[in-house]
Amino acid sequence: MRNCRLEDCQKPRYQRSTLCSTHLMRLHRYGDFESRDRRGRIYLDSAGYVVQYGQRVHRAVLRAAIGGGEHPCHWCGMTVSWDKAYPLHLDGLVVDHLDGDKGNNDPSNLVPSCNRCNIQRRAA
Repeated sequence: MRNCRLEDCQKPRYQRSTLCSTHLMRLHRYGDFESRDRRGRIYLDSAGYVVQYGQRVHRAVLRAAIGGGEHPCHWCGMTVSWDKAYPLHLDGLVVDHLDGDKGNNDPSNLVPSCNRCNIQRRAA
């Protein structure tokens, strides 16, 4: 078995890649191979959402705009809450992008949604 293509890395290559699993994950997540502290770094997670300080940015932006607690779903009016996390709670607040662009985190593009409405919009 051959090793990772990066100098000084003795880990075996991951499946058909030329990199080990650690370096492959860093490249996918952060765009480079560095192991430096990433707390303030902005990157796209595997679902395509912008992340900074370990939190998806769209959630922080909407919470700053509308506040914590309970809010009506933008689509059906069901009460949803920041304090309940989906999938453990079906009435947990899901942040919905009006234009469907996960990278557009402008407050005017973000609305509170219930999970059912969010999934129906995504499927349409």
